[in-house]
Amino acid sequence: MKTLLTLLISFFSFAATAQIPEPAMLWLREYGGNGDDQVEPFVTKTQDKGFISCINSNSAYGTGNIDSFCSMSDSRNIFIKYNSDAGVVEWTKCFTDGHIYMYPIDSGNFIFGGQGYGAAWEFFIEKTDSVGDNFWRKTYGGEAASALLRGMMPTNDGGYIMFGIVYYTDTDFTTHYGMYGADMGVLKVDSNGNKVWSKVIGGTGDDEAAAIVPAPGAGCYIVGYTTSGNYDCTGNHGGSDAYVARLDSNGNILWHNDLGGSNNDGGGGTNAYPDGNGGVIIATISGSDDGDVSHQIDTGGFDIWAIDVDSNNHILWNNCYGGGGMKFQMLFAKQWMAVYG
Repeated sequence: MKTLLTLLISFFSFAATAQIPEPAMLWLREYGGNGDDQVEPFVTKTQDKGFISCINSNSAYGTGNIDSFCSMSDSRNIFIKYNSDAGVVEWTKCFTDGHIYMYPIDSGNFIFGGQGYGAAWEFFIEKTDSVGDNFWRKTYGGEAASALLRGMMPTNDGGYIMFGIVYYTDTDFTTHYGMYGADMGVLKVDSNGNKVWSKVIGGTGDDEAAAIVPAPGAGCYIVGYTTSGNYDCTGNHGGSDAYVARLDSNGNILWHNDLGGSNNDGGGGTNAYPDGNGGVIIATISGSDDGDVSHQIDTGGFDIWAIDVDSNNHILWNNCYGGGGMKFQMLFAKQWMAVYG
């Protein structure tokens, strides 16, 4: 027993000395004020080894110069550029309308894009140089179209493909399938922000785009969810389905697919990634145990559902992940209720 105790003591002593020391805090900045303030969940590296973070604030005054970055509004996004050791704020950029995201592009330039509003909600993008100075600013779908930008990706020709939700028709989105419902809106612009083509995808139910992924031949995959069973969303399995469509470089639909089973599948938390072979991996949730869904774990609840779809619209594999239990179900039920009310 004495020998065993000695070995245990020696082991724990070794484990304690082998621990990695805690990192030292180099700096701390506090931003906030009399309203609601939060750091957006992304940080962008820059070519000079610095980074840009973003704060969403509706404070009129407060600490950390939050009131000096830009004028007060109901909601403002403040982008802060730090140097390489994060000790110096080099520049800030503020947007007082809508909800804006940032996309780094070549040569150290940036695209700021999101949902702004003029007469109505609209797609909004602004291209800047590496110090935040404007090249150009454009809006699309603002003629009572109620267009909400969800994301974008750069294209090989220097342009950009944006995607989001449209509720009405206008000069930028000339088609709409469901009265007062949501359709998927896709818009291609050139390097100067001029419209090249637009496409509305959907049916008479609610159809929302959640992610965009490059496809072979300079096209793209649009991924989201659908409650429709007609027009561009035929093949509904029941309830809502996850959805994927492949578009060519001119915005034409090469194929589309409703993915799911007889219960509700897909949702606003859906995301997608290239699979490395020209196809797309879709990450979403599923409440089905039939149709396209394999290995459902939490019958009667929701599982995480991953699907790999190749460039010719074949499902290569799919799998469900989860463990059941009230906590797991409530987590995804909360996400589900946020989407479907």
